[in-house]
Amino acid sequence: VTVCCVAADPPAEAWVKGGPVDPNLLGATTRSFLAKVLTSLMDRFEQDDDKDTVAAAGEALAQLAMLLGGPGVHSVTQRLIDTCLQLLQQEHICQSSDDELDGEEDHDGALWEAVSELLM
Repeated sequence: VTVCCVAADPPAEAWVKGGPVDPNLLGATTRSFLAKVLTSLMDRFEQDDDKDTVAAAGEALAQLAMLLGGPGVHSVTQRLIDTCLQLLQQEHICQSSDDELDGEEDHDGALWEAVSELLM
């Protein structure tokens, strides 16, 4: 869906690392799409107590950031940073479960991979 929005309304020029993070560099269709999906993804990334859900939301956010660059995630940058810090410090709600599962390392691996992708 993201690729279709970008293809339907491509930015005037491709964003490069270190470039301006002005969301207005994105097309109107892309900005409209982001307004709808970023809220939902961030809610899951910040507040869900399931590691797989948090990892999936983080992965989706990382994909948006890689595809659209800074302008694509500008509106949620500080929230992304704060949540990544919570995860790295193991203070996120999904990491405070009293139920220790046998496959905990598998869930942690997916979580760390998602955080790593976001920090790239």
